[in-house]
Amino acid sequence: MRSMRSTVPGRLFLRGFAAVVLLLIATAGIPGCSSNSSPVGTWTMDVDATKADMAARIKSQVASGKLPQDKVTLALGMSEMITSLDVTLTFNPNRTLVFSMKMQGAGDAETKKGTWKADGPDLTLQLDGEQNSGHGHVNGDTLVLTGNGSNRSMTFNRN
Repeated sequence: MRSMRSTVPGRLFLRGFAAVVLLLIATAGIPGCSSNSSPVGTWTMDVDATKADMAARIKSQVASGKLPQDKVTLALGMSEMITSLDVTLTFNPNRTLVFSMKMQGAGDAETKKGTWKADGPDLTLQLDGEQNSGHGHVNGDTLVLTGNGSNRSMTFNRN
């Protein structure tokens, strides 16, 4: 069986999926960044928590009729893809940030650089020149990013 890296459709799918993850992260903020809850450090996506959030959203969207039945298989496939991703965020003290995502067995990681800044309890992330604020929180060694204007979330654990 050929690896996803060796196929053009596989690479295009990975890039498209990376764009979705980057968009979610670029539109996230982190309220509650007091000195006790600084985001400085490296965070790894909690696959189980993020996948559980996706499954709950899919179930809710199906129940409300917002997700047509013919799209359920695609949505469930996307949630399964989460299990093959290694995603990290590194917040540096100098307000720079590095986002890295690698599909297991698919070659090099996709890495994006950016900046972050705190404005009171909110943190604004900037990746690829896009700057949006959103919602989320740091609770000890857990970071939950929630996309601006959506109920999607990604959970990260401090390394």
